Formats: sequence, structure tokens, C-alpha cells
Amino acid sequence: MQTSGSDAPDECSKSAVPLEEKVRPALNKCYQEGKKKNPELAGTVRVAVNVNAAGKITSVKSTGTSELGDSVVQCMVKAVRDTKFEGILCKSKTVIVSKTYGKKQ
Repeated sequence: MQTSGSDAPDECSKSAVPLEEKVRPALNKCYQEGKKKNPELAGTVRVAVNVNAAGKITSVKSTGTSELGDSVVQCMVKAVRDTKFEGILCKSKTVIVSKTYGKKQ
């Protein structure tokens, strides 16, 4: 879990850890669905959760490219979007959920 907009671990970083823990089973489910179509599926996904100055989540989207494929990445973005996260401690920051699967770990 990473956050931007700060120099050292802070309350935002601490509050973001439960988000990663809560969303992990859903991310794994998305990956397993993708593996049904491609048994060799491997790669990293990065999902950015942008929080505005009022502590409201303004967007959830994938960042960069991923070898996991569009359908798996979109499933993972939806999983993060659907997971409850209190952004009030992360005002004006971006929280990154990153997970690596398969051979590229």
C-alpha cells in the first residue's frame, strides 16, 4: 500500500492497510477467473484511489499497464471501488493498491 502527498507513514497509510486487507479476496477472485481463460496469467495490477481535500473518494482507476488483461484489471478496479474505505484521513492524497500474481512475483 502506498500513498502520495506525504513524506512519511501517516494516518492515511495506516487507514489504507485495512482497505488492502479487505479487498485482497476479491482481487484474488478476479485473478482466478482470469486464470480459467489463461492458465499462464501473471503480472501486477496497480489501482489508484484518489481522495479530494474533503476526504471524498473522487476516482478509482488502474494505473500503468498490466499483463493481467483488461477484463481482470477492470474486475479488480471494481473490487476496490466496491470496498468501503474511509478517505477522511487521506485528504488530497492518492492511495495505491498494488498486487503481483504468478511468475512475476
